[in-house]
Parts: sequence; structure tokens; C-alpha cells
Amino acid sequence: MRHATAVRRLRLIAERAQQVCGWWEEGTGLVAVHAFGEVVEPPTESGAVEVVQVVLVVHAEPDQVPWCARPPEFAGLPYVLELEKAPVDWYFWPAALPVGNHAVVGAVRIWDRAEGVDGAALAALAAGRAEPFRPPPPGAIRRRQQTEEDLAAALAHLRRVRDRYWQRKWRSEHHTAGMYPENHLWDAVHGYLDLLAVTEAAVGGGTAQPSPGRPADPGHGEVGDPRHGEGREPGADVGGPPGTGTGSAVDPAAGPDAGADGVGADGVEPGEVPVAGPGPASEDGPADAAPDGASPGDAPPARASRTSSRSSPSRRTKR
Repeated sequence: MRHATAVRRLRLIAERAQQVCGWWEEGTGLVAVHAFGEVVEPPTESGAVEVVQVVLVVHAEPDQVPWCARPPEFAGLPYVLELEKAPVDWYFWPAALPVGNHAVVGAVRIWDRAEGVDGAALAALAAGRAEPFRPPPPGAIRRRQQTEEDLAAALAHLRRVRDRYWQRKWRSEHHTAGMYPENHLWDAVHGYLDLLAVTEAAVGGGTAQPSPGRPADPGHGEVGDPRHGEGREPGADVGGPPGTGTGSAVDPAAGPDAGADGVGADGVEPGEVPVAGPGPASEDGPADAAPDGASPGDAPPARASRTSSRSSPSRRTKR
């Protein structure tokens, strides 16, 4: 899309946010919307913007909104903001933390619940002169510290998702607005691996390669789509005994039981991401398997990154 079209899309998002912000009580819900990526940079010669990228700042505890996570209580927010009507890539962000990380750089606030639509910022974006509205980048030391903190938060979130994956209450709470438990598992894996790649690149002095992006929301998939599980109806329970814990799941890093060849006790290579298993077998026989041969921990298929200039790819972009 052209740069002017991308800015018009941002204005529509900001105006829509102003219309729906009254749905939440004070101190809850949507707090602000920030734009980042190509649209906040001066227009190129071609004037093209591949995707509009925004951050949705919400009232939620930071540990509930780690990188790439989508809290179930805000699962319908992209729908009410009409983000799926155009190529828009969005991320949730906790209101308690400043907006910015290795991927979200120099974000420009376009809407705030207290002040409404920021017309001056949108006008500056349209003119290609948004630099005065962009926060200064953090120093190298602070950037490294933040990445380490984000990585620890992402790993803690991934472990929580793994440990609760088969709990009936958790699965019910995370099956809302076209979202399914397996999508939350995928988000947790994707966020952790993305930050891990950035950390390893910084330690090795290299450049992090963009990790595979997350596919579109599962609500758009058809029956048999791998995002739902092969040949399974959308929203069907993937099986497995509720409340049986983690089964054969392992931590992303190899633990002290890893063998001499670097393979852990569960046969998982160091650095592999834990995948929730169906739980232990009962006395009456093995635990129920996922239907039609689908693995309960299967993540939706990866998609090539649309954000070549960043470590984090675009996600949920409707083509």
C-alpha cells in the first residue's frame, strides 16, 4: 500500500479506538495505540508500505502480556478496532511498561484514552516528519538489560502455558473469540524463540535472523486446516486427560539430566521448546491421543517474515 494509505489506516484505527474506549471502565481495557515500523519512517522513493504495524497498550499485568502474547480477555479487541480489514500487524503491550523493544523501535502514539486522537502526530506521519514524536532510543546497556528481562518473562510465560495446557479451566478460558489453546501455546513459543535469537545474536556479535511469523488468526481457517489440527473441526478439544500436568514436556534449555550427546532425559535436544504432551497413561490404558493423529502441542505452520528489517516478524496480517 502507499504511505498515504497506511497513514489513513492509522487514523481510522485511532478514531475507532476513541469510539470503543468507553466500553471499558476507567483503569481497564485499551489505554493507547502506537504506530511503528515502515509507516513512521520517511517515505521511500516508491512510497510503498508493506504492512501497518501498531501496538495496543492495555491495562494488564506485565507478566500476562509478554512479547507476542494475546491475553484472552482482549482477544476480541482487534476485531472491534477493525484491524483485519487491511494489512495490519498488531502486538499487545502492558500499560505499566514503556513501549519499545528490539522490534518496536521509535513508536509514535496516535491515540490515548486521556487525550484522544493525536492529530498532530498523524499529520507528521503523513508528511514523513514524525521524528519529533518518536522517543529517543535506549542506550546499548539498557537495551541489553531489557532484552534479558523480556526473555526471562517470555520463558516464565511459556512454562506457565506448558504446565496448564491440559487443565480444563485454563483451556476453557483460552478458547475465546476464535482463539484456541494451541494458538496461545504457539504465541508463547514464538515470543520466547524470537527473544532468544536476539539474545544469542548479541552475545555472538551477529545479527538475529527473523524468526518465522505466526499465521493468521485461526478463525479464518477451514476444517482440516493445520491451525486447527488435521481433519479436526475448529474449536474441537485436542484430547488428553485434564489436569494431568505436563506429560513429557521439557524445559527449553537442557537440564542437568542431559546426556553426554546433549540429548535430555526425554530425548529432546537442548534449546528445543517444550511441547505439552497428552499426560501419563492411566491404569485402564494410555491417555487419549489427539484425534486423527494430530499432536496436541503442534503449533500452527510458520509463515515467512514480512518485516525484513527487524528480528520480529509481522503477524496476523490479512492478505
